[in-house]
Amino acid sequence: MLFGAGAYLSRAEKDKWTKLAVPVCSILYAAAVLKLNGIHLADFTARGMSLVSMHKPVFVTAAASVILALLTLVLLSDPKRGPVRLAAGILLLAVTGAELWGNAWLFWKNHSDGSQELYMEYSEGLGKQLSRLKSLDRGYYRIAQDRTRHHYEDDLTAYFNDSLAQNYWSNTAYTSSPDNAQLSLMWRLGYRDEAGCMMIVRDPVLASDSFLGVKYLLQSTPVRGLKRVKNVDSFNGRSVYLNPYALPMAFVYDGSKLPTRRYDNTFDYQNALFSILSGRKTELYKPLEWTRENRDNKAFFRVFIPEGDYVAYGNLLWPEKMDGLLSINGDVPFGYCRWTSPAVFMIKSRSEQEQSEKDQSLQAIAQAEKDRKEWTKDIVKSSAIYHTVLMRLQTDMPLNNTEWQQIETVINENYPDFKERLYAIYN
Repeated sequence: MLFGAGAYLSRAEKDKWTKLAVPVCSILYAAAVLKLNGIHLADFTARGMSLVSMHKPVFVTAAASVILALLTLVLLSDPKRGPVRLAAGILLLAVTGAELWGNAWLFWKNHSDGSQELYMEYSEGLGKQLSRLKSLDRGYYRIAQDRTRHHYEDDLTAYFNDSLAQNYWSNTAYTSSPDNAQLSLMWRLGYRDEAGCMMIVRDPVLASDSFLGVKYLLQSTPVRGLKRVKNVDSFNGRSVYLNPYALPMAFVYDGSKLPTRRYDNTFDYQNALFSILSGRKTELYKPLEWTRENRDNKAFFRVFIPEGDYVAYGNLLWPEKMDGLLSINGDVPFGYCRWTSPAVFMIKSRSEQEQSEKDQSLQAIAQAEKDRKEWTKDIVKSSAIYHTVLMRLQTDMPLNNTEWQQIETVINENYPDFKERLYAIYN
């Protein structure tokens, strides 16, 4: 591309139309950059500089392209190697460097959220956990997890590529080139796909996981039927559990005998699938009794689960996304009927929910620490001595000994050992 541009511009000194094409193309390029980023003239007229502030990298690139074209035009219009040509060349290099550095800085500022150290800790800890598991079981199997390294405000996630980063087989992935037959099967097994590029796995669907060879699960909440692997330490609010029902990761079967008719209900499909595989009628799932009540733009479901060693599941069919939220037993809700939300969900009892370790994840701990700092800062700002200090700064009056002692008291109450640590750094 660079050599092609050089060959093209070498004709510009002799061809005025080539010379004219430089600024015209730069303006068209700048307009295309704005258009591709959804910025229109009407938006700029209505919002002015606030729009520029919101899309700084885009406007930096568009402005730089026009300025660089004008400087290039100056170079081409001055065949003599005079001071004007020299100044234009220096400015050309300066603007190019400023555009590269400015966009790099803006990109880093926008995408550097302080989670780098958190990711390194997560990656290292998960690697140790998996290494320990593989040293105990060197066979071929899949590993699933109910929570990833990061969840959004609606408690959903799109971080499904741990298996790619950590080199293990899973029942989910985020890829641009999936196998459509795989997506179709996973959907029938209770795991919906999103945009045809990732499988949404949240709560384990035990029958499906067993069919897919998921032998171990990294779980934040205990699940009936799974056995805790005690020789592997917990990490990121997840413990390792063994699925004793897991089938081999690969086995041979006559595909022509598998269910072919359409099943809108994943539980009906799985009953039919396992009946064919086992050669006898099998009912892994039985429908439960339930009632529904609509109130205040919400739907309340009451599910009656019989006594026994059961795992209860739900699957609310939704024809289109509606940005819903789903709460089980009044627990913290998670997104449903929306982007990256699951299809099948597990209906856990309150006692099972109380055993959840998800508040011990690195993300939860970091968020709790962030909230604590904000809360502490609000306490300090609401103290009387804080307002006294502000007043002293405005009037340029020094603090007396009593006020200095009040500052020390407030700081040490909210930041333990602050004075000692400050002295230690100074010394």
